[in-house]
Amino acid sequence: MFIFTLLLTCSANGEEVNPAELTEAIKNVTGLEKKLDKAGTIAADCQNCKTIEPDKKLELKNKTEDLGIPLLYKNNVAYIYHLKRTKDTPLKTTLKFKNGHSECAKVFMGSNPYNGSLIVECMFRHTVYEEEELDLNFKKLPLPAEGEEQIIEIKFSKPETGNSFYTVEAEVLKGPSAKVAKDKKFWGYGHNIDFIENKP
Repeated sequence: MFIFTLLLTCSANGEEVNPAELTEAIKNVTGLEKKLDKAGTIAADCQNCKTIEPDKKLELKNKTEDLGIPLLYKNNVAYIYHLKRTKDTPLKTTLKFKNGHSECAKVFMGSNPYNGSLIVECMFRHTVYEEEELDLNFKKLPLPAEGEEQIIEIKFSKPETGNSFYTVEAEVLKGPSAKVAKDKKFWGYGHNIDFIENKP
């Protein structure tokens, strides 16, 4: 429609049309048509942007902080903490938390009346909690400047929510780029997590 009108206008004036100018005019009209087509539409969300809200936020003020209980109700669905680190945060912080898992509370033992084989069944189960720790080491990660902050994301998840086994992931969401080194604690339950600045 736009292109046809443009060609009629050029012919009606009886002037010679420069092919290069005509090509440029067609490009401009085509671009305008695309913009009109998109008018009123909503752009798709950024696929790589982190939009998931954390389950809990905490500012790291002390050498020991209590995370409480990561509430893991579904298999492989993470419970997320966002931890704010400021210039006053200790270089090493211990995060205490309770790892809940299911155990048999009462066992039934008997024998099969038909063949005499032993029967062992759990009559009911309950949830028990183990005290665990995450030791966060920030010694190799620069402190935030005055008025700035760093956001550390900690994710807990379990392949089976009723079991004690869990995975933990850590990442610097806001602040200097860093790699994370993680290993199991030698004594007690939990993990050591070191944050190391990525240098160019």
